[in-house]
This record gives sequence, structure tokens and C-alpha cells, in this order.
Amino acid sequence: MEIYSIKFAGAVQSLLYIRYCQEYNLEQKDKVKITSTSVAAAIGADATVIRLTLTSLNNLGYIQSKRGPGNISVNVDMFSKTLVELFDDLNEEENRTLFNMYVPYSDSNKAVNKINSTLSGRFQRSTNILFEDLDKTTLDDLYQKCFPSNKM
Repeated sequence: MEIYSIKFAGAVQSLLYIRYCQEYNLEQKDKVKITSTSVAAAIGADATVIRLTLTSLNNLGYIQSKRGPGNISVNVDMFSKTLVELFDDLNEEENRTLFNMYVPYSDSNKAVNKINSTLSGRFQRSTNILFEDLDKTTLDDLYQKCFPSNKM
């Protein structure tokens, strides 16, 4: 099974973490440098994946990134977008797939075909329920849930 959009999960975590660091830097003397490497280390993701994700987020206007260390900031206005909107921005909108079954080399394997059809149906129902929830949740909702004392 392939899990789609690891980029989406990394994007959500990155956006929340960058905003937290950005707001922390406004309040503290000792500043946190916000770089792709520090974000990757903080969320436990591969730095290359995060660099690619941050490039996409920069191109989409979710963040501003300039050359040099610590020059990433979020566009707080984009936090009013729902998680479905972010998912669609990062992926092909018509492809709201989270899971994809590995396809056997031969269609003649009846056992694998039964497994795939059973799991695909379950995964699609779960995906539909998940996307309904994601459509009701904004990035700001998540941020406020994580950091309720940090008001905009």
C-alpha cells in the first residue's frame, strides 16, 4: 500500500511549527532560526522532503522564504484556509486519494484481487470521512488548538 501525500502531513506540521517559531521570536530575545533543516529536525522528517514541501508552500503563498538562514515566515492570512484547501493546493484537486493499493503484476491472482477490492473500499470510505472533517478545519483552528494562549 502506498500512502499518498506525505507532503500534506509535513506541510501541516511545518506551517504550525513555523508560525509558532515566528510568534515566539516576536516575544523573546533569543531568536529561533527558522530554516528547512531546523523545521525538518523539529518534526522528525527528512530534510529533502521538507525542502520540497516548503518550496511548494512558498510558491503557493503559504510561506515566504528568502535565501539565508532563518528567513522563513508564514503568511498568517493563509491560515483561514481549510485543510482540504491545503491538500488540494498541494495535490491534483481531482485526486483526493490517501491510500493506493499495490497492483499485482498479474490480474489472475484472485486472492490479491479480493484483498485489494476489500481494502480499497474500506480505505475510500475512511478517506471520505476524513475529508469531511478536513473540510471543517482551518489551519488557524489547528494552531489555536495547539497553542491556545497565542492569540493573533
